[in-house]
Amino acid sequence: MEREWRWREAIAFISEYEFLFKYHTNDFFMYECPEILKYCDSRHHIDDLVNLKFCPDTLLYEFYEECKSLTLFGDECSVPEPIKSQKHGMKDKKSYEVDIMAPFIHKLNSQYSISNVVDIGAGQGYLDAELLTSNQDVKVYAVERSNVQLQGLARTVNNDRFRIVPMSVDHDTTCEMLEKELECDTQYTMVSLHACGCLSDNMLRLFVQSEHAKILVNVGCCYNLIPDGVGFPLSSLNCQLNPYHKMAACQAPLRWKLDPEEAKLNELKNYYRAILQTILKPDK
Repeated sequence: MEREWRWREAIAFISEYEFLFKYHTNDFFMYECPEILKYCDSRHHIDDLVNLKFCPDTLLYEFYEECKSLTLFGDECSVPEPIKSQKHGMKDKKSYEVDIMAPFIHKLNSQYSISNVVDIGAGQGYLDAELLTSNQDVKVYAVERSNVQLQGLARTVNNDRFRIVPMSVDHDTTCEMLEKELECDTQYTMVSLHACGCLSDNMLRLFVQSEHAKILVNVGCCYNLIPDGVGFPLSSLNCQLNPYHKMAACQAPLRWKLDPEEAKLNELKNYYRAILQTILKPDK
């Protein structure tokens, strides 16, 4: 009941600030909050930019403060420390994610006595390779539709406990269709690292339908690619999101702290584009 109340509070918040989501980022800066632009070419510390401390009396700052108060769920999950192994072909970010996610999945599998993992949208198979290397009892089914990624899977993973399942998972896919392709009639953990767009809601639907899927570990991404009117929202709560809502959902300001120079460069790009747009199109 409390969680539903929090969701409804968040939806009311979105409705209150609906006008913020009718603009492209640069249009918003130009027409609704132009005072923020003068800070983009200044020497403010990245923490000030993340927390909007330099513009405390603006509408944007009010929006930010209310956002912080609407954190939906405060439950913390115990996540194992990354094992920090050396992996070929992975960028640091991907390696870090795999190092955390693989032992987390193993921990859940051990807790519920599950040895099968179904990776939806397996990509290049980096997570699968780590799962197989770090646990000799697990069997992994890699579900992937892209021919390019399928070729990468074959190069990344060579293990007799690994099976590639070339198929697409979309809104029309049923759990019967999936499990027929898997040829797996036992319990399994359904996972995905960076389930793009509507793949996350399709996984949730399949998980609920299936009698064999017992654990779901999903990290979604690219919410801006969720098509209108398909898959979202999954609940009966009335929440409609336009493309600008979805683009905003992809932003992670706290990541700016990890690379302040890159963050500053992106701010300058917005700043210069807004200036150019003002010159080319001075009227709203």
